[in-house]
Amino acid sequence: MAHVTESDVQAWLEESKLEVGTLEAEFEVQIATEVLGRIVTAAYDVTGWTDSTNTPVLVKKIIAMLYAGWYYDKVYSETSETNQYAQRLKRAAETLLLGIIAGTTDLGEVPGISDLGSPVFFPTDVSSARSQNEYEVGDGPAVFGMGARF
Repeated sequence: MAHVTESDVQAWLEESKLEVGTLEAEFEVQIATEVLGRIVTAAYDVTGWTDSTNTPVLVKKIIAMLYAGWYYDKVYSETSETNQYAQRLKRAAETLLLGIIAGTTDLGEVPGISDLGSPVFFPTDVSSARSQNEYEVGDGPAVFGMGARF
């Protein structure tokens, strides 16, 4: 099953200029496979994203934008000029995709994936209790204390 619907793709195309009609299954699969293959590197489990009902909204948007951009280029491929609108769509989709991969763009429907963590303060009580170690800069006793008078 397709990860996007015709209406998802048509939202990115001007109906008076180009109507997508029925999605080309093999074309959609190629785009979706590339997008999901890149997102899986960002520690998201994409195995459950099999159709348009269980794929996150932002991922569907990216797939639809890429489909519309490539479809527009394919339909008007006989013209010698590059299609600026198709290029903008593909660049915007790429920007969103890179944001997901980098962890700066969150998928709201997928909880608990954020790898931002919390700040770590050094030295800790445990690191100060250890003996000096040339490979760990913070190991060893504290060199000074906050609020101490010199």
